[in-house]
Amino acid sequence: MNTEQYFEHGVPNGAVPSGRHDPEGRRRQIVRAAAQLIPEVGLAKLTHRLVAQRAGVSLGSTTRYFANLDELRKAGLTEMSELLEEDLASTRARLEAEGVTPESLTEDIAEFLAEHELVRISIELMVAANADPVLRPLANHWADGIVEMLTPTLGSVVARGVVLIMDGATMHASVNAQPLSKTLLREILARMLSAQQ
Repeated sequence: MNTEQYFEHGVPNGAVPSGRHDPEGRRRQIVRAAAQLIPEVGLAKLTHRLVAQRAGVSLGSTTRYFANLDELRKAGLTEMSELLEEDLASTRARLEAEGVTPESLTEDIAEFLAEHELVRISIELMVAANADPVLRPLANHWADGIVEMLTPTLGSVVARGVVLIMDGATMHASVNAQPLSKTLLREILARMLSAQQ
């Protein structure tokens, strides 16, 4: 499921599906609302009130399930990390099919950078993990998965270098109107991969 499908799936008029008479469903409803809002407003501006409005529940419902805002933010980030996990699976499938080349890596990175919500989620996870060590494994999971995937072909040093390029390109995309061009990404990756041969 891509970000567009995630944000629209079963979500009429921006409200998450009802969890009435279903405590666990209500909790999932609130978490889904928080997850939707994180890339829209950022962690700093996420509030119980905003989440309650998006979820279509009372303010008391959000504080009943999440006593403080940090718990709600963490739950939302964990939910959003599932999208990064799906992106990791997509990357694995592409590289298995096409091989690890500058071209396949460029296409994968460019596809990721074009998903603005994924970029925002990645940045929000980095910022949150910087402030809260508990979130660091969650923030590092995607990068570690890429390194593990690339190491058999490229070696651990170059694999880590590719991830650093991805991190830099993600940061660049978050603060610029346009992500790095495919031409530039391919040139950087081609030089890095040729250097390790």
